[in-house]
Amino acid sequence: MPFRVAVAQLNPTAGDFGGNAERIARAAAEAGRAGADVMVTCAMALTGYPLGGLVARRHFRRAAAAALTALRDRLRSEGCRIPVVVGTIAAEGSGGGLGALPLERSGAEGDSIYPGGAAVLIRPDCGELEVAARAGAPSVPVAIGSGRAVFAMGLECRPERAEAMVLMFSTRFAVGRAAAREAALSGAAAGAGLPVIWINQVGGNGGAIFDGRSSAFDASGRLAASAKAFAEDLLVLDVGAGGACSGPSARRPDCEEEEIFEALVLGLRDYVERTGLKGAVLGLSGGVDSALVACIAVSALGAGRVIGAVLPGPYTSSESVRDARALAGALGIRLVTMPITGMFDLAREVFRSAGEGPLGDLPEQNLQARLRALLLMGLANKYGLAMLNTGNKSEGAMGYCTLYGDSCGAVAVIGDLLKEQVYRLARYFNARSGKGIIPEYTLTRPPSAELRPGQKDSDTIPEYPLLDRVLNAYLEEGKTPEEIAASGIERDMVERVAAGIDAAEYKRRQCPFALKISAHGYGQAADFPLTGRFGGWSSRT
Repeated sequence: MPFRVAVAQLNPTAGDFGGNAERIARAAAEAGRAGADVMVTCAMALTGYPLGGLVARRHFRRAAAAALTALRDRLRSEGCRIPVVVGTIAAEGSGGGLGALPLERSGAEGDSIYPGGAAVLIRPDCGELEVAARAGAPSVPVAIGSGRAVFAMGLECRPERAEAMVLMFSTRFAVGRAAAREAALSGAAAGAGLPVIWINQVGGNGGAIFDGRSSAFDASGRLAASAKAFAEDLLVLDVGAGGACSGPSARRPDCEEEEIFEALVLGLRDYVERTGLKGAVLGLSGGVDSALVACIAVSALGAGRVIGAVLPGPYTSSESVRDARALAGALGIRLVTMPITGMFDLAREVFRSAGEGPLGDLPEQNLQARLRALLLMGLANKYGLAMLNTGNKSEGAMGYCTLYGDSCGAVAVIGDLLKEQVYRLARYFNARSGKGIIPEYTLTRPPSAELRPGQKDSDTIPEYPLLDRVLNAYLEEGKTPEEIAASGIERDMVERVAAGIDAAEYKRRQCPFALKISAHGYGQAADFPLTGRFGGWSSRT
């Protein structure tokens, strides 16, 4: 009955059949050398995930079927002698495809629904392809070595006549999700009285970040082994009699800040590498947001692939320029200084010459932000770089940004972090580096866009500690206005934040995607109607 399972925790790219097959083949060779009886990947390892609308296109499904056959032939030609269970999509006409699943549930990031998903058992020694599991379909025990295992893509499988459950997932990272996931898997193992082996994807695909941390639980529900967080890994497990399961356990992140930082580094690195860009460029304002994004970029790409630009305007303080330069020097990145005051004055003169000046306070503030975006995009185009957006979730919620200005960018690196999280992560990075790379004044100064004399963020939006309490209660916890107000926050403040969220949706729709680290970041279930009038937040109803 004892058998050995190799868990291949891989970082596949959506639609890259050749690259994904290469990762699977390399892992299979390593698993064979480790004496495994079978190797198993995460869901959709051959196709990549999430796939969006690709999964419904016939030519993509045909390509997936051809890639599966090619992988089988490659494993045979390379002398692979162990069965390999590969996550992919069901072939056309296989009876377990897209039509068997409710479309409104398919493609939901972070759940266990994989549209048309299938687990295919490749037996290279005889050339057979056998469907071990389909998403949403009953599971059937499969002989593995001297034992039997059930393969599934959800916790709903029935492990009859099997010695272990093998769950092939691709579950998106979110703060706090790992603990809840572990509790659910532990309960499933104890409830079934069988070991549970759970396999996850790792890597960044667009805004979705997958944290890996594949794990195994013995029949009592005890965590028996775990793979690395935010990195590829091959976890070799021994399943024995009486529900025993054993294997190595990788180091876990020490704190929430480390977890978030590593997630953002992975997400940004994979985005830049998979788009073929050469590196990244960002504006350095002397504030904490751009400082943190610069630190993440250097950690993801290396200092030689990051350019920082200081873009001082008529209201930029000397302290801001000083701190931006100090940060760039500490990180070792190239720094470009491009003042915008001359451009700003010229643009105002153009309006005056056309009989449209003066512009007024707010338009002139927006003009400065758009001039900075113009220069940053010029650098991005010249060098083939990703322009990094440095806005945070608190600003995005309230629309405290300029369309086509500081809202520009290829990816919003910290767009799913509340401002208070940004401060915590910045201090974490300083402690981690041991060098105080982010200047102390950057961490203690009152936040300001510096678009007019004496400006502070709190002139326009609530103080961040209070604003973040409301946003977290609403976006993450789903609380009602009454519940939020009952926590000690004035109802008027709650309604002010609600009105800001509603009014800013049109801006958020035009912003770059954010790397997601929360369960309910923008771009998922938290999107609001663009022209809606629900008004559930306020007394307007």
